Amino acid sequence: MEGVSEDDLCWLQLDDFRMLLIKTIDPSRITPYLRQCQVLFLLLLFLLTRPGLLPVLIGRALLDMLQRTGMKGYTAFLESLELDYPQLYSRITGKEPNKTFTGPFGPARSDSGLTQFLMSELSRLQRVQSAAVAQRCFLWVCLRAKTCWAQ
Repeated sequence: MEGVSEDDLCWLQLDDFRMLLIKTIDPSRITPYLRQCQVLFLLLLFLLTRPGLLPVLIGRALLDMLQRTGMKGYTAFLESLELDYPQLYSRITGKEPNKTFTGPFGPARSDSGLTQFLMSELSRLQRVQSAAVAQRCFLWVCLRAKTCWAQ
């Protein structure tokens, strides 16, 4: 396919799985890792965690935002699938997940149960922190709106 960049080509490979990804993935499970990899930012997470949004719309928006990040977002997205959705990762890539965690602390093999436990705890704590930050942002916006209306 001439005229298609490498960034676009990697995401075109996922088009066949787009609806499966939207239906299967819980964005709250993978967004902490994507934020850690610096492909999603706090404002985008705030928009994704607004109450009242349908999960399907959140999944679509997440994939659309990631697609704009090119190869970096694609790689981080596949790593998040490998960690949180290994069966889905295998189905999409045809490879077995190797459970390599490549975050800010560098790669770490998760061959041991302790490493796997620590990775799951880290993910859980990141989800809790992300939810708390999103709630603070929401409350700050509400407070600012009330302050502006009061003047």
